[in-house]
Amino acid sequence: EDRKVGLLSFSTYRLYFGRGSCGCGSALFLAVLMLILATEAMRIYCDLYIVDWASAPTDENGEAEGGNKLWITRYAQLSAAMAVMCLVRSVIFMMFARRASKSMHQRMLAHALRAPTNIYFDTVPTAQILNRLGKDLDVVDTMLPHYLLEFFQDWGFL
Repeated sequence: EDRKVGLLSFSTYRLYFGRGSCGCGSALFLAVLMLILATEAMRIYCDLYIVDWASAPTDENGEAEGGNKLWITRYAQLSAAMAVMCLVRSVIFMMFARRASKSMHQRMLAHALRAPTNIYFDTVPTAQILNRLGKDLDVVDTMLPHYLLEFFQDWGFL
């Protein structure tokens, strides 16, 4: 059994994205990236809106030009739009990650079941096989999607 420790190779990421696309090519991946960028743009716009509101001229009552109710309503609308975009982005990304995980689960199980019985299963304890598969599946199911989404969010923020 060969175990690799350290950074994942580019081919591993390419395999993951290929498995997640499931016939859509890179269209689904590009859609996720565009949603991430749009969500970050909306977040920045909400921040700039607050700056505009704070720098707006005020009347003698301390109300911003146009009335605070208008500013609050617009900010609430922008915030709601941003929340919806975050939800849609997360759902689409998790659909992508679920497809990739399912495909990789099937591939790992197929490879494990095709291993020669006399060489692999007789020499490697069952617990070790299950632990290894369980750890790999945990990484593919939970850690990799979380870190990828975080990476793309941070990249979009730059």
